[in-house]
Amino acid sequence: MVLLLWEPNADQIIEVAWCGIDACITMHFKKENMEHNQVQNHSYPPPYGAGKELPNAMLSMIMGIISLVLTMFAGLCLLSVFFVAIFPAIISFILSIVGLVAGRRGHRLYKAYPQEYSRNSYNNLQLGKITSIISLVVSAFILFFGLIFAGIFAAILGIGLSGS
Repeated sequence: MVLLLWEPNADQIIEVAWCGIDACITMHFKKENMEHNQVQNHSYPPPYGAGKELPNAMLSMIMGIISLVLTMFAGLCLLSVFFVAIFPAIISFILSIVGLVAGRRGHRLYKAYPQEYSRNSYNNLQLGKITSIISLVVSAFILFFGLIFAGIFAAILGIGLSGS
């Protein structure tokens, strides 16, 4: 059974109801939209995993993870042998900058055209940027304190060598 109701005083609303055995479906239309053939086009995000891969998303993620692992290694070295911590901290600092720079272009592309790229690729890009930022900050602290400790150690050795 199909019912068509029209209420002229209620903003020209047309109500169409279709009733079957199990359920009723009711649809409301504004008459003005029907007369002008206006179709509302809704833009929905693409399904998860659909679309192209963002350029450098995987590179950004790999650089961020490698630099974070090197930063943790440098932190452990700082606790035991401080002058050894400087070398992995320098490498980690450089890799985290590479990860951030690689992720910047992909981030701009995704913000401009989100429907063309996959959400999974954007998540990889975000992971790379976050790990690169964490690694950059921590490795900068390790470099700072490592150089201070190396300077103190060199000053102590210099005083000890010149005093004998």
